[in-house]
Amino acid sequence: MILRIRLKKDYKASLEQVIKIVLARVRHLRYIEFDREFDYRVHDYLEKNYSKSYSKRWTVGDTIVAVFVHEEFVFRTSSNQTITVIYESAISQQKSRITVIASGGGQGLLGMDWGSQSAAEDTLERRIREMTTGRNASRY
Repeated sequence: MILRIRLKKDYKASLEQVIKIVLARVRHLRYIEFDREFDYRVHDYLEKNYSKSYSKRWTVGDTIVAVFVHEEFVFRTSSNQTITVIYESAISQQKSRITVIASGGGQGLLGMDWGSQSAAEDTLERRIREMTTGRNASRY
């Protein structure tokens, strides 16, 4: 499935439209919020570990948006899955947000993912929580 969407000049309205379209078609989606003081650390981590297939960063007004797409082979399903990470940080806000979308990774007629998509999201969330709180993420 390929989504082709053009962002209008009104960035906020267009981003909300994109999210509505994606939510209607994606089963696995997770939001992670963290303090802006960790922006550089989180962005560097994503750039090093989650940009295997695609990476792009741009600034719109006072908001920095970055998209990272990572593809990996999952042994439990013997297939590839992608992890798409959308990073948003606005100077006027105290929190930054990451949207994590795991897709693919299913096998067979029913497309069973055997938990691989949730596991990929859990791994990223745990790592972000460790970086931004300084605590072991097993407490979450």
